[in-house]
Amino acid sequence: MLDKLQSQFESGRTFTRSDLHYVVDRSHFPKAFWNLYPMNQDYYHELNPFFVSTLYTEQLLGSAEVYTCRDGLYDFGTFLLKNQTFIRKNPFLFLIPEGFECLIPDGMKDKFATWQISQSRSVTPADADRVILFGLLCEDYSGNLEYLEKRLLKLTKDLKTKSVDVVLGSRNNFVYQSDENEVYALQATSLIAKIFKDYNIRFISLGDYLKLTHLRNAYVYDLKIDNFFVSDSFQNFLAASKGATINLFSTQKPQDSVFDMRLSFFHTLHVTPMKSDGKLFADLLLLKKLGNNGGIYDRLRTYQRALNKSRFS
Repeated sequence: MLDKLQSQFESGRTFTRSDLHYVVDRSHFPKAFWNLYPMNQDYYHELNPFFVSTLYTEQLLGSAEVYTCRDGLYDFGTFLLKNQTFIRKNPFLFLIPEGFECLIPDGMKDKFATWQISQSRSVTPADADRVILFGLLCEDYSGNLEYLEKRLLKLTKDLKTKSVDVVLGSRNNFVYQSDENEVYALQATSLIAKIFKDYNIRFISLGDYLKLTHLRNAYVYDLKIDNFFVSDSFQNFLAASKGATINLFSTQKPQDSVFDMRLSFFHTLHVTPMKSDGKLFADLLLLKKLGNNGGIYDRLRTYQRALNKSRFS
């Protein structure tokens, strides 16, 4: 594993590098992928950050050996089921988010490691000069209103600053779209305005957010409830590079890290060994053989919701 990581790091050959961007024809990406905008925007680092579930041919998948997977649990699970035979036969190393180990069977553990991000400098909500709420106004991203209210009320208990910027995008749910999402967007916006009514709250556009420069004492609270649809965000990468503290990033280096790579002056990517149990793989493989794609979604969703319930109960 270390040899692959070092070789990839030294080559810097990634699909997001400007001279290699053409290798992947993004017009072939599934429609659902574009619903992840702006989180799915490309950015560069030497370990090839990419949404591997968008790689539409084995030839394209095989054109790199190391991938830092930015996909969500659902897309990565379907990708793995589709490409498991090809992956077993080739010298890949996939760096997957913590929590995805449930998908990896023992016979494929040597193809995977996990990634985490830590911040060398961070502020707590109590110490921050400003707080920035960022997210998408759909239940798939921000969670149901009950969980959202619990999380935001907990945040306000720690705040001393009265400066709160809110950056929200409106989206349909990523899989099952309905008119109910418009109701959710209105209710979530009203909930945020109510919870922060005693603060100097400012709703700003994504463009204005990206232009912010002085973020060293800012605390960014990403409303993302879990990694089911997306595990890595361009916006968080950019804000962390400007010195902001991201609520989803750790403040400590993992003790079992085997490879560390600085992403900026302020945050570092760590590669850690697999802690696989693969407890979902057999169930998902059976559902795939039965042609029950809806069952795959439901099985993964049930698993994720159980994790969320334990976190927010």
